[in-house]
Parts: sequence; C-alpha cells; structure tokens
Amino acid sequence: MTPAQRKRFFLFLPAVILGLLILSARHHFEKNFGMSLAEADLHIGFARLTDTERDIDETRTITDEVAAEAQGIDPEWLKKTSSPPPQPATLAALRALRSKIRQWAPRCDDGILTYHTCPYPEALRHLGLLCLSGDFTSCEQVREARDDQGRFWRSKSFIGVESEGIPSFSSSSARGVLAYLIAKADLKTAADWIAYIRKNDSRFCPDVRDPENQCRIRAYFWHLAWQLNEHHHFLEQDQSLRYLGYLMVRNEDALKIGQEKGYDLLGTAETIYLLREMKKRGIQIADSDLIDAISLVLHYRHPDQPLLRFLVRGPDEETARLLLARCPATKPFPRVEEGWPRYDVGISPKSAGHDCVFMINLLLGSAK
Repeated sequence: MTPAQRKRFFLFLPAVILGLLILSARHHFEKNFGMSLAEADLHIGFARLTDTERDIDETRTITDEVAAEAQGIDPEWLKKTSSPPPQPATLAALRALRSKIRQWAPRCDDGILTYHTCPYPEALRHLGLLCLSGDFTSCEQVREARDDQGRFWRSKSFIGVESEGIPSFSSSSARGVLAYLIAKADLKTAADWIAYIRKNDSRFCPDVRDPENQCRIRAYFWHLAWQLNEHHHFLEQDQSLRYLGYLMVRNEDALKIGQEKGYDLLGTAETIYLLREMKKRGIQIADSDLIDAISLVLHYRHPDQPLLRFLVRGPDEETARLLLARCPATKPFPRVEEGWPRYDVGISPKSAGHDCVFMINLLLGSAK
C-alpha cells in the first residue's frame, strides 16, 4: 500500500466505523421496537437513542419493583383506612372554606395567581391543574400564555421576556399546558405547540442559558402527548410521536418513586392525575396497571397526602377532613408558602390557598 493509499485509508476508516455502528444501531432498533427508523422519523438522534434505551431498561427494573411492592401491600390496610364519601355537611364546609380562600388567595395585577412574586414563574403549572379541576378562568389564562408562533411561555406576563436567571419555560409549566389540552381538547393549540417544539430541536424553549435543563423535554411529555394524539388526532399519522410515546410508556416518573419529598413526588402525582383525567374522557391509557401500582405505593408511603389519597380512594370523608384541618381560611402571616408540593404530608398551614382550591374542586367534582 502506497503512502497515498494509506492516507486515504485512514481518512475513510472513521466514516466506515461510524457507518457500521449506525447499521448496528438500526438493526437493534428495528429488532426491539418493530418499526424502521425511516418510519419512526426520529428527531432525537442516535446518541440520544442509546441513552433512552438504557433509561428504559433501568425504568423497567424499577417498575417491576414497584409492582412487587404494590402486590405486597396488605389488603386489610386498605379496608381499615377506607372512608365513606363526604357527608352533606362536610361538602357544605368545603364549599364555605373554598369561598373564603378565594377572597384572599394572592394574585398579581393581571389576575394570574401567585405565591409570592409577580409575575409568578410557576403560574402555568397551577393554572393548568385548576383548569382541569373545572376552573375555566384558569383555562383561559393558560391559553393566553402562547404567542403567535405556537410557543408557550410561563404565563402571558412572561411572553417575549427572556431572562438569564429564569428560563422562559419549564417541564412543570408543560404539565400545566397538557392539563389545559386535556380539559379543553384544543386541537389547534396542541398541533401548533408540537410544531413549534419540533422546529426548536425538540425543546420547549430556545434559551441559550438553561443551567437546569428546563427547556429539555421530559419523558412524561411524550407519553401524554402520544396518548392525546392517539385519541384526538391533532397530528395525522404522526409516527415520530408514536415512537417517542412508545418509548416512554413506562415513563421516567416511575424512576422518581423513591423520592420522599419535593417536586419529584409532586410531578409523579400530577402526571398520574392527568392520566386519570384522560381515562375519564375516554382516552385509552397505556400501562394503566402500572399507574395504579405507582398510585397505591405512593399512597401507602404517604397516607395523609391529600392528592395521593384521592388518586387511590377518590373523594372520601377522610380526604375532606384533612383539607378542612389544614387549609387556612384566612391568609397566613407573615407570608405564604407553596403548600403541598414541598411536603410529603400534604397541605402546609401557610398555603397560598390555590392548592387547597384545587383539591376542594376535586372532592366536589366542580369548581362551582
């Protein structure tokens, strides 16, 4: 081999190796997922595909453990801790408490809820949950948080504002938008939003400074978006959405089940709530047995957490009692806190009230 031939050989060797790796990855994908890469129309690339498959293997192991833990819970415990539906007097007390809270629960000048600052960066998450619980004013405030390109911002007060300190969107805000889409079946908004995300390299926002990866799409998003699309068809025959949703069926929230406090626990509870509301609306839910198992395990670990109890028991007298005992009827002094998201036992005595209104709506079955 001449020096020139050796030079060409070593120049092309990396490309040959890369090609073989790609072919191997393609074969592995088609063998395990039953569809071609061309059919899937992937938007995540080979490197991310490898990471995703590894995550899925880890998630399957953990979800198997969750299922085993759920099966190990004594049925007698469920019977002993059961409670009848709320009594008429209890329902009346909940309505009265909600009315008082609505009078003082903090809002900014634009009418959007807050906990301490204006505008409030996490407003969209809470607005979406309130919307899905029947508060249609909150639904409108979620819809108003999008611009003419289909992009969602943290709230309408944040539209066009890109700060180095706060990313323009977040995964918890996305959960609020999904809650709105479930409640209102706003197919055009859904299609426009997904189209914007695709144009933006499958990210919620284009922020250059995003140290906590708030613009990165979390697994639960594709899981819920896929199932919404399967029912409503706001994107016709969208194979890439089907693929991404299929990969995330046993979604990353199962990985968070070991977390005992904070936003991981909150995110899991909220995702399960969204899935339950989808099912109520006739949307077929993948892996519903796993969702039930996660709900049961989390409720067993945190029996006094109102939302986790509700997800297993439905509206009952005990959950109502917890809310009546913990939700403040008057504004806490000197300041309010974010409430049950930060406490595994549930509502904080210094709650800003919005979480209480959400839970009361669930128990009453209405925001009225």
